[in-house]
Amino acid sequence: MAFYKFLDSRHISSVLEKNTLLVSCLSHFRDLEAANGPWIGDRLEGATESTIPPKFVIEEGSKELELINNANLGLGMFQHFAKVENGGTIDLSGSRFVHAIPSLYIYSFAAGVFDELKEAFCLSSTDPYDACLLIRSPGLLMQAILNEGVIVELERPVCEVFSLGGIDIVTYGDVSNSIETSPAVPPSPFQKDAKFAAQREHRMVFQPNTEVAPKRLTICVPKLCEHFEVVMRP
Repeated sequence: MAFYKFLDSRHISSVLEKNTLLVSCLSHFRDLEAANGPWIGDRLEGATESTIPPKFVIEEGSKELELINNANLGLGMFQHFAKVENGGTIDLSGSRFVHAIPSLYIYSFAAGVFDELKEAFCLSSTDPYDACLLIRSPGLLMQAILNEGVIVELERPVCEVFSLGGIDIVTYGDVSNSIETSPAVPPSPFQKDAKFAAQREHRMVFQPNTEVAPKRLTICVPKLCEHFEVVMRP
């Protein structure tokens, strides 16, 4: 299996000449989706969603009360979501509850057959890339980032700011479900909506050891260019 980083050709020099790459907070992609639409980002990146039916009024002893209390909203933080007494009601009609991972940072790449990935990233995408780099070894690249990288914006070594959260394959499926069909699912940085399956994404995940303000960080790694090989450029 080969590993590829698709990007805009104007950014190739950043990798091959300046020896830098970008890691981004999961919330960065949620913000992109909100501003620009599909394929730019994912509104449920690192998040899952529980939706409420269009008409859903909770009363004491009602089936709606039982349903909402069995929906795992809050992901186990409390035993019951709602309590209704003395003729009171709660109107949650059409609401949605999002459970999101707030602060993990990721570096993403694709794995698979180049021509199939090119179709997804360069031809069928609403925001197509025009260049691609082969990653010789994701594992060695990850080690170099953690052990040798320096965060440009913070002027600090990566190892002082981040610990490794993992490197793995992204799985694709339902991340938005009605509480009528299934309880809330914990979010994961390694799961995305099924509509993104053609990306065949793998990702490195970095856990901040401290509060990090910028949602995108530039990391400079000595001899970073040696981890990549140009596959496609204009």
